[in-house]
Amino acid sequence: MIETIKQAFKVLEHHFDGIPFDAIEFLYNHEPCDEIIDRAIFHLSNAYDEKFYNDPYITNGLLPTPLWFAIVAERHHNERTIDPVIKLFTTTEDDWDFLNEQGEYLLGLLSEKYPDIVIPKCLDIIEKLSDENSDLPYLFLFDCLYFADAGKYKDILLKILSKDDFTWFGMLAVRLAYLQIKEAIPIIRAKLDKLKIERELYIKKEISGEDLTEDEKEMLIFEGITYAELEEALEELKTGQLIDPKLEKPYYKTRSDWMDHYLGFENLFGDDYYDEDEEDYYDDTEEFDDFETIKPVLQLYKTGRNEKCPCGSGKKYKNCCIGKKE
Repeated sequence: MIETIKQAFKVLEHHFDGIPFDAIEFLYNHEPCDEIIDRAIFHLSNAYDEKFYNDPYITNGLLPTPLWFAIVAERHHNERTIDPVIKLFTTTEDDWDFLNEQGEYLLGLLSEKYPDIVIPKCLDIIEKLSDENSDLPYLFLFDCLYFADAGKYKDILLKILSKDDFTWFGMLAVRLAYLQIKEAIPIIRAKLDKLKIERELYIKKEISGEDLTEDEKEMLIFEGITYAELEEALEELKTGQLIDPKLEKPYYKTRSDWMDHYLGFENLFGDDYYDEDEEDYYDDTEEFDDFETIKPVLQLYKTGRNEKCPCGSGKKYKNCCIGKKE
């Protein structure tokens, strides 16, 4: 039985397999304290730092420790957790879906609590990365716009939307439709016309019997998704009504309680993460390493998110076996 913060930290940072529900719950329900917040910030800040990955035997592509502390951060957060959460989406393309999802939850929580801090920070980053046409998963930052004042941020949002091209154009258009920034209508129409021409070229090539390259096939799919997003945004801006108000909400307002949510994915994290008979997990008499120097057991992707899946399917890893236990 876990009785101290140190015991809970030890389980989260030296687990074997599975989801450490009892340790997460202990910290989650603990009264607020800097010790827990500092630990959560440390793991969020270093989630993709390879110098903390020190177990060569773990190969199932999960990053458990930062995820566990990201869950704990739902109850233990303050202004200092804003930058570490944003960093989750601006560090690497080889990201992890579970951590992105949990980070998106935290971002919505923080955006509602600290809108005048979070939203300008996110927009600065979105503008910079859109200029670079970056493939980083910064689309998750768009959730902050659910809490934005349309009048206050309209100019910068239209400026970003007007850029010639960037990866997450469609998703941003959907958020502007949510804010009912009608000045976006001509920008979206122009982008739709451009996409239509590009897609027709790919389709004609395919119909004529020419083989599309893998990049062209992926672009055709991606452009199809973007096209659908733009059509949806345009319809909502023209009518002034959301197509599906029940779905158009920040993620953190739609997800169930953390434990109920992760129980549904328990099978993806393997068997029990520790042996309940192993007293070492509850023994905090030994000196505990300072968290600035520990090397927690994190699990590192062996295959990049955008690389071919090692299963041999020919698909990208992110569209195939990502998140599955090997």
